[in-house]
Amino acid sequence: MNKRTPLLLGAVFGLVAFGLAQAADTLTPQQISEQLVGKNLVGHTVDGGPLTVRFNPDGSAEIRLGNTQDTGHWHLSDVGYCLTWTRLRGGKERCLTAQRDGDLYRTFVDGKPNAEFRPE
Repeated sequence: MNKRTPLLLGAVFGLVAFGLAQAADTLTPQQISEQLVGKNLVGHTVDGGPLTVRFNPDGSAEIRLGNTQDTGHWHLSDVGYCLTWTRLRGGKERCLTAQRDGDLYRTFVDGKPNAEFRPE
């Protein structure tokens, strides 16, 4: 291996990673409303825990996170959506962004992965 090989491999892996990251489309608030509202969203958290969420058209929301169930409210934000659960997170609001990659959706909090799911 010559001196340029590690640099070349790093550049190739960087381009591949960038290309994969760009494969997912960040959803606008309008797209979130059109694609996710009124559907059961089934998947898992970043930690691997089972997750089912439903955003209702009236702004109410339901979640099943493992063995925990909760209800709350959601609304669209400038760049995504915000959730406030009755018990989870002590009732504090959390805002998220969402990306779509085919039929898989991923959510992010402050740019960090939060969950992934598919609508049913």
